[in-house]
Amino acid sequence: FKGQVVFIEFWATWCGPCRQSTPSLDVLYRKFADAGLQVLLVNVGESSATIARWAEERFRAPMLLDAERQVASQYGVRGVPHLFVIDQDGQIIYSKSGYRGALERNLTMVFETLMHASPPA
Repeated sequence: FKGQVVFIEFWATWCGPCRQSTPSLDVLYRKFADAGLQVLLVNVGESSATIARWAEERFRAPMLLDAERQVASQYGVRGVPHLFVIDQDGQIIYSKSGYRGALERNLTMVFETLMHASPPA
């Protein structure tokens, strides 16, 4: 994903705040995927069948399965939702656990700032 801004959220179907943040991230993916945004929704500790039932094909952003929590462990995730923002150079520039609302608005500003700050290819 070098050259792209990446939003990674670790989430679970049983997590109330995730039920608000995950759809917001999918909206951002739909809006900005062609402009250089990648969104990865990483489910932690659940089965693919559980995820499929919950998602019901509502999402376009890639949903990844971390059933054994290995990736979450590498990122130091202790609870969900946990959001990471990675810049075009692959550096984690933001990490936040929990959900407090206004995600679409705030991450739109972050994405637009990062895209305008990068030198043209």
